[in-house]
Amino acid sequence: MRRLAPERVNRVPAGDTPRLPFDAAELGVWEADLMTGEVRVTDRFAAMLGVPPGVTLRHRDELRARVHPDDRERVRAAFESALAGAGEYGVEYRSLGDDGQVRRLASSVVIVRDVSGRPLRAIGTAVDITRRERPEEAQARLAAIVEGSDDAIIGKSLDGIVTSWNQGAERIFGYTAEEMVGSPLSRLVPPDRPDEVPSILAAIRRGERVEHFDTERVRKDGQRIQVSLSISPIRDATGDVIGASKIARDVTDRKRAEEERERLLAEAKQARAEAEAASRAKDQLLSIVSHELRTPLASMLGWVRVLRQGKVSPERAARALQSIERSGRIQAELIDDLLDVSRIVTGRLRLNLAPVDLRAVAQAALDAIRPDAVGNDVRLEASLEAGGTVLGDAIRLQQIVSNLLSNAVKFTPAGGCVELRVERTDREARIVVRDTGRGITPELLPQIFEPFRQGDDVKTRKTGGLGLGLAIVRSLVQQHGGTVKPESAGEGTGSTFTITPIIEPADREDGLPALPVPRLDGLRVLIVDDELEACEPLGVLLEERGAKVTMVASVPDARAALDNWEPDVLVSDIRMPGEDGYALVRELRATGRLRAVPAVAITGYHQEGDRVAAAGFHACFRKPVEPDGLVTLLASLAGR
Repeated sequence: MRRLAPERVNRVPAGDTPRLPFDAAELGVWEADLMTGEVRVTDRFAAMLGVPPGVTLRHRDELRARVHPDDRERVRAAFESALAGAGEYGVEYRSLGDDGQVRRLASSVVIVRDVSGRPLRAIGTAVDITRRERPEEAQARLAAIVEGSDDAIIGKSLDGIVTSWNQGAERIFGYTAEEMVGSPLSRLVPPDRPDEVPSILAAIRRGERVEHFDTERVRKDGQRIQVSLSISPIRDATGDVIGASKIARDVTDRKRAEEERERLLAEAKQARAEAEAASRAKDQLLSIVSHELRTPLASMLGWVRVLRQGKVSPERAARALQSIERSGRIQAELIDDLLDVSRIVTGRLRLNLAPVDLRAVAQAALDAIRPDAVGNDVRLEASLEAGGTVLGDAIRLQQIVSNLLSNAVKFTPAGGCVELRVERTDREARIVVRDTGRGITPELLPQIFEPFRQGDDVKTRKTGGLGLGLAIVRSLVQQHGGTVKPESAGEGTGSTFTITPIIEPADREDGLPALPVPRLDGLRVLIVDDELEACEPLGVLLEERGAKVTMVASVPDARAALDNWEPDVLVSDIRMPGEDGYALVRELRATGRLRAVPAVAITGYHQEGDRVAAAGFHACFRKPVEPDGLVTLLASLAGR
């Protein structure tokens, strides 16, 4: 081996002698006299050891002192092995400089011997590999990142078997690594998503990535969570796909926040639309009321002026009196409708329930509307033989039938027909009013029971009235515990209104009238209302009727109650903080065990009726609730 020239191994100031070619190659070189222990090093090697400028290393012990304490024994053992016969060695170790900095060096050393084999010198080279990460260190660092991640990082084979499972996966899914490694990943997939894993594995086998795939997974405790998945293929040295790495992030809270934001935006949008509609309705109301009250008043005042002149024939005077009487009757009916609506809205309308001859009530309404039908050339047909005794308010039942007949006659052209039928099934009766009039458009049908709502534009309407008749009908029917259903195939096809059920009174052996309100003995009723103080009197009244009442203040509380208890009837408020009554009923309808539980809505908003039916409620009461009507309805829904 060529001996290094002394000027190349002693430290000398830069510029006094040419730089060693080893420095240009980023190599540090040293030589040690094994007989004396003297050493010579290049500038580059001295820098690798962290030797300050101007300091010269002279002895092997000074080299040994700059090897990191944790690595000295390993370096010494390699050196002694080379001396004993190997003659050379390579070793990686750390240096500890005077400045405290640690560097990682890769060193190769050759032992030079004389002809007798005695070791004379050791010549070594070193490369600074501090910035070069060793494979085991890179692997350790990657493992630390994987284990410390909040996300689930999972390895799996091409057949879906788990090969690695980090702490993030254990936290999100609840399974330990011992439980999952070697098991199919499909155990996390909900039963209603059987095709997801095969389709993902097929994409991985093709070498494709699956980015930000949002889906559902099932935790060990059975809870469903929302996750976002990113899956990448794992390849071997030849580029073949041998498995997959999956990152799963729990986005349940984010999804809930997004849904809550969407719900709030929808509610805000709906509230704005309702406010705008209310403003338009107010203007329309003033226009309608003004027009409808002034029209008969103008007729009466006009005829009064004519009669006051005194020069009127007897025939004209008789016609004037008839017109004044008719106008006065119309104005009285308008005022009665306004008062009825006011009583309904404020909860002051009460029913006097008693056994009622339904056929007599229907006949009276038919007789009252006959003159208008004759005047409009509308034919009346009736089938009242099925009528019998029912439980109700005779005056209000007649008002219901009269309003439906009046509405049918009003919107049926000359030559048309209006039919009234009373039908019976078991202990219930129903009333059907059908006409061949102009029908109801699909757009108007959901709004037909709203107060002051008519098919005509306010300024171009062809029919009179305030548009209160059907609103009053629905409220009175609901207070009798029934429902009214409008049907029409569209404009020009006529319409049908069906009222059901009307309850027959229970028979009494002593011949006395039936009790006005039925008993609810043993009936399990769940009341959901965020204003428990307001609904407590209702709960007390139902308990007095024999019901077993449970009251909760929110939808989550209702869920908790339903986990261990099944009611016969649900009574729920609509508008509540957080989740509303619509969400509760939709959830019940999607649950097999509670799908058939009857539900009754209570609300302080008059525009909820159509949404209530669509959501799955059987009936709707406006606050304040008429107790007798609710009791009668609950008994009917429970088959009592």
